[in-house]
Amino acid sequence: MNEGKLLFVAYLSPPPAKVGNGEFADNPNYIDEKNYRTMIDCGFDRAIGLFENQVPHYIAGMRAAEKVGMDYLVRDQFQDGSIEGIIDDLQRSGKSCERLLREKERAICDRFDEYAKYPAFSGILASDEPPASKFTAIRTVQDWFCGRYPGKEFIVNLLPTYANAEQLSGDEGIENFDYEKDYVNAFIDIVDPQILSYDHYALIYDKKNDENVMRADYLRNLEIFAECSRRTGKPFYNFMLTIGHLFYRTVRAYEDIAWQVYTSLAYGCTGMQTFTYWTLLSNGEAENITSALVLRDGGKTQAWYSMRQVISEVRAFEKEFLKYRWCGAMVAGGPDANFGQLQHTLSAHPAIAGLKADAPCVVGIFEREGTYALLIANFTDPIEKRNVRVSAKMNADGTTVYYRGKRQKSASTISLELESGAGAFVLLEYLSDKENDL
Repeated sequence: MNEGKLLFVAYLSPPPAKVGNGEFADNPNYIDEKNYRTMIDCGFDRAIGLFENQVPHYIAGMRAAEKVGMDYLVRDQFQDGSIEGIIDDLQRSGKSCERLLREKERAICDRFDEYAKYPAFSGILASDEPPASKFTAIRTVQDWFCGRYPGKEFIVNLLPTYANAEQLSGDEGIENFDYEKDYVNAFIDIVDPQILSYDHYALIYDKKNDENVMRADYLRNLEIFAECSRRTGKPFYNFMLTIGHLFYRTVRAYEDIAWQVYTSLAYGCTGMQTFTYWTLLSNGEAENITSALVLRDGGKTQAWYSMRQVISEVRAFEKEFLKYRWCGAMVAGGPDANFGQLQHTLSAHPAIAGLKADAPCVVGIFEREGTYALLIANFTDPIEKRNVRVSAKMNADGTTVYYRGKRQKSASTISLELESGAGAFVLLEYLSDKENDL
């Protein structure tokens, strides 16, 4: 449904009635065309349900999504036998994954055969942050699902680099577990997924020291998935922080969202998923929930408008962006703690004769049949609200620069002032290309 577009996904779509917790337990039904229209007006292509704990809820979501032109992913967590339940069993029931699938197949098919009647149904978010111990079961269930529902996506969202060894492996007491080799690459080898997906929330508020900090392994996580995507040809998506919770910052301003989107694009990410779109219908003391893109009653927050602005900027160049293949990244304007963790940063590239920046920035390099494009992203912490001045000399005859939704022809040497969080997409142009266009 979204061929030729970068995918923007609203995770935690408008909820049905009475699914909240505590003071929010008596919430009204929000699954309607108006609330779905608000999602598509923001620029989203897809919704993923979470609170839809009955089949009619999911169907209502699909109907609303279809009316506004979105597609829809389900979760499957039902107690009478579910895809997530089979994956999570790990033979604790004394039964193999294959046996559980045979026993629960009828109940699962009753649901999914019904979903498949609706054009908006595009697949399933089948497992979220599984340990490696579940990969074999995921492969079994994935093969069954894709055989039964061809053309539908089966997505598994993986853990980030900062997960500990027990979380990554699924084994208690283990102290070391190689994230890239034994987790991400093992997942690819065992599961052979259609799509790669993970989450990484880098923007943190350190309450103890009353300061905002950034995780130092954020770019390394992007680098790992970018390289796996390039090696396998599988696209990768990530989840971005859009709700204040636990010790994570409340995302409000343009720069908070733009920073996450443009740095992801610099590594070739083609799907941006929100955690979360709707503000969670709970607020226990330990949760520390503030707000997401919309409030618990569906009202738009400043973050909704910021997200709409960023998506509109990306839409201006996405068709050109998707013609190219990511082939590496450079950094400039350091030092930066994130830069120190990168393992395969390019020190030079034939497309670039010179590159300078007065503060940290990331430059993704993309190739298409011997021609190149760049995605240059301001990497300074968005809390600083700092612009970055970048100058770059290209080995080309000219450039086309997309910045803040506008397109401008330029010379082979460019000077940009990137606002906090912002990024620019730069097409390198060659005389031979212009001659071919005549």
